[in-house]
Amino acid sequence: MTRFNGKSSWWFIAFILVWTAVMFIIMLIPSPVALWIAGAGLLMSIFLISTLIRNHVDVFDDRVEICYGPMTIRITISSIRSVERSHCLLASTANSFDRVYITVRGIDCCDDTLVSLKDNDAFIEAVRDRLRDLRAEASDVSECAHPTSNAPWL
Repeated sequence: MTRFNGKSSWWFIAFILVWTAVMFIIMLIPSPVALWIAGAGLLMSIFLISTLIRNHVDVFDDRVEICYGPMTIRITISSIRSVERSHCLLASTANSFDRVYITVRGIDCCDDTLVSLKDNDAFIEAVRDRLRDLRAEASDVSECAHPTSNAPWL
């Protein structure tokens, strides 16, 4: 297993600090509605802070596990179609705009995902190496299962 730590940009950390401060200020308003809004906002703050604490991607021989706050997304290596750098602005499990776009075929929870890591290039290379190994193993198995016309017993 290889672990790649997540990357959090300064603007993301600043957003969390400002958001949390605003929620505490809203709590000072003497209104039940304000308390509900502040309570929901502080729950969101807890989630956002957890994404700073638990933000990494583990690459195993057969799968990739994206650990982001309270969530864990598991993607089998064989289902990955491509992995490439991206600066896409879509919401994702990424705390920075310097992201890696993972295209996946046919898994239950989602088709594609974005992650932001401190070493995006090393992650891309690790996944591509595992994909190459998987394809090499598959071709070795298919060669054994289906004899070619050059086989002496044919």
